[in-house]
Amino acid sequence: MQPSGGADPGPGSLAGDMKSEELFRALSRNLGKFDGYVGVNNHMGSRITQHRDAMQPVLESVRERGLLFVDSRTIGGTVAGGLADRLGIPGTARDVF
Repeated sequence: MQPSGGADPGPGSLAGDMKSEELFRALSRNLGKFDGYVGVNNHMGSRITQHRDAMQPVLESVRERGLLFVDSRTIGGTVAGGLADRLGIPGTARDVF
């Protein structure tokens, strides 16, 4: 997921300025590359986790897949963990950095 600052998250990353369908396709493509996972987290995702409009479709897709979500809380302004809670997605949030 898109970080703050100039770090390159690599190919297939999710960004706050992507449209819902682009986010869904990128997430589906990424998750389709392997199996055996039970959840996802927002590694390097401090920028996108501040964007409710971006995180909503991502987390809805996570919920539809029956996955859990871990908010790495890489920034104080994250909305990801709270939104996941409201959507009924099991998971947790880190409380230290």
